[in-house]
Amino acid sequence: MRVLMVEDESEVARVVTRRLNRLGFEADCVSTLRDAREALGTHSYALAILDRRLPDGDGAALMPEMRRAQPSMRIVMLTALDRTSEIVAGLDGGADDYLTKPFHFDELMARIRTVLRRAHDEPVPCITVGALTFDPHLRNVSIDGKSVILHGAN
Repeated sequence: MRVLMVEDESEVARVVTRRLNRLGFEADCVSTLRDAREALGTHSYALAILDRRLPDGDGAALMPEMRRAQPSMRIVMLTALDRTSEIVAGLDGGADDYLTKPFHFDELMARIRTVLRRAHDEPVPCITVGALTFDPHLRNVSIDGKSVILHGAN
């Protein structure tokens, strides 16, 4: 599972990405909004860990672009901005969770597991091509609204 970490504090970035990689994630780390935009255009991510204070702007400003580019990606804010108004703004702005620095890595991992688990609980939209519709949740195929029974090969 690929993770994008957008963090300009080199020590935090190094430690977190190293630990994520050890746990089986494929973690990419960038330190600016510009580099994050480039990474989003290059790879598909299940999760982004996003700092607020970056050299070229507020990480929260990137969330709408992230949602448009990769709608299923989950976003965890990891930042020193810890006032209630900042936390509320981050969550209302699109973050799935918000963790303040300093933090414990075990808590970050618990929050990552939670947002990824929530992602798998969301209903998958139906796929429609012309008159044919497939509902992945119900495992149902229909043509013009009429169910079709498919037989497996013997």
